[in-house]
Amino acid sequence: MAKAISWEKCFENESLLTTKEDFITFIDYFDHDNVLLQALSAKIIGASYQDWLDEDEFQGETQMPLVHMLGLIAKKQKQGSYVTGGFINGISSGSGNGFHDLKINKTLNSSDFDLNEWIINVVLNAQDGGEPNIPTAQSFWFYVHEYFDFNAQAIHRIIDGKKYWIAMMCATESLNAGSYKIMKPILERLIKEAPEQISKQCNYHLKLNTKH
Repeated sequence: MAKAISWEKCFENESLLTTKEDFITFIDYFDHDNVLLQALSAKIIGASYQDWLDEDEFQGETQMPLVHMLGLIAKKQKQGSYVTGGFINGISSGSGNGFHDLKINKTLNSSDFDLNEWIINVVLNAQDGGEPNIPTAQSFWFYVHEYFDFNAQAIHRIIDGKKYWIAMMCATESLNAGSYKIMKPILERLIKEAPEQISKQCNYHLKLNTKH
């Protein structure tokens, strides 16, 4: 806990990454038994991939291409490490825009990397419930439901993979901001297919927004 607190304080004020050795050390923490250190190390690594870093600042891209790092993040998440939310938290720490920062990332835009496909695969391969709420970093599902709030096709695939809770969070995120017509079929499908508790919540949202 003391190490996590120390890292978090340093993260707010200065970069914890200055050398290749630092980079490797923090990646090693992806496999640590402590979920706080897993998430924080991913957050620190993520911050080194921000588009707007100055030339004299340490940049993760010089050590591992972003596309390869995202592959590693997905692999570790599938193995049970809670690193995806932390990484996205770090790479968007200057703006708070989550996956929207990755969508406009210069490196990814110059490759054939499919961000939506990557997100969906991480969701489908994640342990049930996704990431817990970790004090040191934002959870992965938080960024997913903010990013897919108007993407019915993506949510249908998430439902296909029986990740009903995350699908519901995506579908209900922006109902009051114009997504209702797009999400109505999603809610209706979740009412039929999801477990009872989620089905009831979707039914509530459907009825609530039908009245407006």
